[in-house]
Amino acid sequence: MPERNTSTPSTTIDNVWTFIPVCSLVLLVLLILTNGTVLYLFLRHSHLRTPFNIYLINLLTARVLTQLIQVPLYLAANLRPPHWSIGRPACTVYLYGFFIQSGVCNAHGLISINRLWAVLRPISYRRLHTKRTACIICGIMWLYIHAITLPGFIADALYHRLPEEQHGCFLNKGPQLGWAYMHQFADFSLPVLVMVLAYPVICYKMWTRGAVARRGRIQPLSSTSGVMVVSYHEKVTEPNSPDVGRSSNGAGGDGDQRNTPSWRSFWVLTIATVGMLVFWMPSNVFYTAQMFQDVSRWTGLADAGTVLLFVESVTDPILFTLALRDLRTAFMRTFCSTNSLH
Repeated sequence: MPERNTSTPSTTIDNVWTFIPVCSLVLLVLLILTNGTVLYLFLRHSHLRTPFNIYLINLLTARVLTQLIQVPLYLAANLRPPHWSIGRPACTVYLYGFFIQSGVCNAHGLISINRLWAVLRPISYRRLHTKRTACIICGIMWLYIHAITLPGFIADALYHRLPEEQHGCFLNKGPQLGWAYMHQFADFSLPVLVMVLAYPVICYKMWTRGAVARRGRIQPLSSTSGVMVVSYHEKVTEPNSPDVGRSSNGAGGDGDQRNTPSWRSFWVLTIATVGMLVFWMPSNVFYTAQMFQDVSRWTGLADAGTVLLFVESVTDPILFTLALRDLRTAFMRTFCSTNSLH
C-alpha cells in the first residue's frame, strides 16, 4: 500500500473510489480468504507445523497483519480526500504497517537462508533445525526489523512528521536521510539481494544432489557393520516432518526424487523468489528512487507496485498449497467431501 501523500487536491466524489481503493478492497477480501485458509490448516493440523513450514506461517501472518492494518485505514481516509482526515494516531498505526510489510520481505529472505543452510550444511541442518530453532530465527528477524525501524519511526512521530491534514500521512524522511537509507536497504533491498544470490547456489546444489541420487551412489558406513547408508547428498528431510522415514520408492512415498520434502521446499523457495523479483520489484524501485529524486510523476509505477503486491499476496498461498503435498492433502480432507478424494 503506498504512503498516502496526496499532493494534488481533489474533493470530488468521483475521485474517492478510484482504481487503487476499489482494487485494494477486493483483493483484501481475497487475501484474507486464501491466506486465512492456509493459516487455518496450519493451526488445525499439527503435522503440518514442520520446521520449514514455520517460515511459511511467519510469512503469511506478516502478510495478513500488514493488509489488515493498512487497507481499512487507507480506505477510511480515502473517503474524505484530499489528505489524511482520521487523525494522527491512525496515521501512526498505518505507518507501522509498513514495518510489518518489511517483515514480509524479510520472511522471503529467511526461506532462502533456510534452504541455503539445508543444501550447504545438510548434516548440521538435520541435527539443529527444529521447530524451536525456526521460531527463534523468526523471532530474531522481527527483533532485527524493529531495532532498525523504531528509532526513525519514533523520531518521526515525535519531531518530524508534517501535519497530516495538510500534507497527508507519510514518513518525513528528509530530516533523517541516514536512517531512511539504512532502513530501505536493510529491510527491503537486502532480503532481495540475499534471495538473488542464494537461489543459483541452491539450484546448483539441488541439481548435483539429484544427479548423485540418480546414479544411486551408496556409501558403506562400516566395512564390518553390515549397514549401508545412502549418501547425505541424496535426500535431506525436514525434522519432525511426516515424510521422515518414508522411502521415496516405498509404500507411502512419492516414487520421485523430485517430490521429496527437500524438493518440495525448493519449489516453495522458487515461488517465493520469483514472486519477490516480479511482484516486489516495482515498489522497491519506486521507494528507493524516492529518496534520491522527485518521483511525483512515477505514480503509475507506485500504483502498479501496490496492485502487484496484492496479487502476490493472494496467489502465493495457492501456489504453496499446490507445491506442498501434505498441505494439499490437508486442504482436500478439510474442505472437500470424502468422495472427491477418490
